[in-house]
Formats: sequence, C-alpha cells, structure tokens
Amino acid sequence: MTGRSMIALSVLLLGPHALPTAGADTDEAWLHRAELSAGVHPLLVLVLDTSEAAARTIFAAPAYDPSQDYAAAVPEGLRCAPAGVYWRRGPGPAPDCRTQAGLDVAGGATPRAFECEGARAALSRQGFFVASRAAQWRGGADGRWAALDADSVGAVECRADRARHGNSPGTWYAADGLRGPWSEAATDEIRWDRAPLADPYVFYLGNYLNYLRAGLPPAEIAISQLARQSLAGALRATDGVDAALLRFATGADGGYVARAAVPAAAVATALEARDDAPAETAAPLAETLAEAAAWLAGGPVRFGDDAGADARAFDAAGGRYASPYTHACRPVTIAYATAGLASGDESAPEAAAALPGFT
Repeated sequence: MTGRSMIALSVLLLGPHALPTAGADTDEAWLHRAELSAGVHPLLVLVLDTSEAAARTIFAAPAYDPSQDYAAAVPEGLRCAPAGVYWRRGPGPAPDCRTQAGLDVAGGATPRAFECEGARAALSRQGFFVASRAAQWRGGADGRWAALDADSVGAVECRADRARHGNSPGTWYAADGLRGPWSEAATDEIRWDRAPLADPYVFYLGNYLNYLRAGLPPAEIAISQLARQSLAGALRATDGVDAALLRFATGADGGYVARAAVPAAAVATALEARDDAPAETAAPLAETLAEAAAWLAGGPVRFGDDAGADARAFDAAGGRYASPYTHACRPVTIAYATAGLASGDESAPEAAAALPGFT
C-alpha cells in the first residue's frame, strides 16, 4: 500500500459501518502502487483518548452479534442474503446488495466463489474483512485476474492467501494465463500492486449488512469503550497492516508508546484488555501527537518515559526513540480515537518546536 492507501485504510478501519449504500469507487483504478519488500507492512499509529472527556456516554447501536440473524429486522426489499459476501472497493459507504449478486462464501466450483480463506474467520466473527488486495478471475483463452466486477461470475481471491490457499489448501499463488488461476510456483504470481489490482477492498457478510440496516435501538456506552471495541474488531478484520498504540500519560504531560509496531491483532488484544480502564484526568492531544512524531523520527524522548511504555520503542543507547521506519517507503498514518476535547496541553508548542524542521 502507498500513503494514499493507508489514508484510505484509516477510513476503512474507522468507518466500516458507513451508510447509505453506493457502488464501488473506481478512482485512480490505473494508478500503480509502490511495492513494499517482503515483511514490510504499512503502520497505523492509534492515539487512544482515555481522558475524562472520553468517559462521557453516548447512545450508539449495540455491537454486532454473529449468532443473530438480522434479516427479519430489515424490510424485505432491502434485505441481503445473510450468508452472501458483498464488497466495496476502497473507502466509502457500505455496498448495496441489490446491485450485487453476492459471492458464495462456501467457495469451490460455484459461480462467484469466494476463495479468500484468510477472510473467513473475520467474516464469521466481525462480519467484515478489509483486504489489502483482492482480484477476480476472468476465464477464457487468456484468463487473468482483474478488479472485482459485480457482473462477473469468476472466483474471488485475496493476497492474504498467497502461498497458503488457492481453491484448496496448499502452496498456491494467483497466476494469469495458462498457469492460472493458481500456480504452485511463486514466480508465476500476479503483481498485486499493479493496476487495476492495487486497491484495498472491504468484504461484508450479508448478515452484517442487514445489521447495519436493522435500525436497532441504541444503547448507552462510554465514548472510550465504544472506540476500543470498534477499533479492536476492525484491526482483527484487517489484512496486511501493523499497528501501534499511544496513550496519555497518567498524572504527567503528553503521551507514551504503549505498543510499538506489532501485527494489528496484538494491538486489538491490548485494546480489549483495557475495556474497564478508568479515565485519565487530561487529554493532551497535541503533546501526544508531538511525541508520536518524535518516535517516528527516532528523536529524543520528551514525555514518553512512562512505566507503561513499550521498551521496544526506545533506542538501546537511551534517551532516544528507535524509529519504526524499518523501510524508507513504509507508509505510516496517525489516527486519533478521541472525544475531541483537549486539556492539559500547555507544553504542545514547545514540544512541536523541538521537532526537526518544524517552525
């Protein structure tokens, strides 16, 4: 993913529930994305607001329950097939299942077979899956993988399955031409970052789309708890991204790196573990942003020397951060989950002025 894709991903993470519905966005469909080295993933840096302001309660829809069938709560003409898989390309509103036939989640030799094995666990638990790359097979003499098309009946694959699954378990790679649709040779693999494959997709289980349309009675929940639950679920349902977590310091200025760059599921676990955490008294939003910038740049530690900080965030020599930029082209996005009310932020101008190149 490029920087633009990471910006899109932050929207995907924070807004998989968006309605009204619309078709897939084809913007920049032919733009080539920079390819990252193996093992280098985009990084999403989350700043979680656990201040007194975020402890306030709001009314929100109850969490999705995968054991419940929501079809009966949706008008018949708007219902999606509960077991069908629907999709959108890039960020935007949820898909309209009336404009898509739906993919067959069972896979196999069926029209529109959904062969993305890496998505199945997330679809069954969270109801959606964010794929960094996906493609649909176009058969014929010059068979090839292409962008998803609502009118196509070909199988759908995702990059998350590479070397793990094709239309069956095994060391399979999506391949074009006579070697396709799957080959056991890595050298035959399609270039996932070429046009028109170089966009993320969000796949939705029909039952989840029915949940979004059900108009369920809202329940009261703390802003911070809602943010933690939503982000944890979204991170578990997202492919090919690392995450980091920054928190506000307790009884001190600024914030600290609570989790340095790790696979997204590890940050999801950390968010879930703090479900009943007490609220802090201040929300130093700008000070924490300056500390995040210092960490990303491998700069001096200002606020982040906290007992709860992740030791991996610091340079072994002491006094400085170890930058998570393990590759010069690694895309990094900082996202806030906040009530939006800053407090205790008086040192922000001084902290920002100390950053390299900041005036």
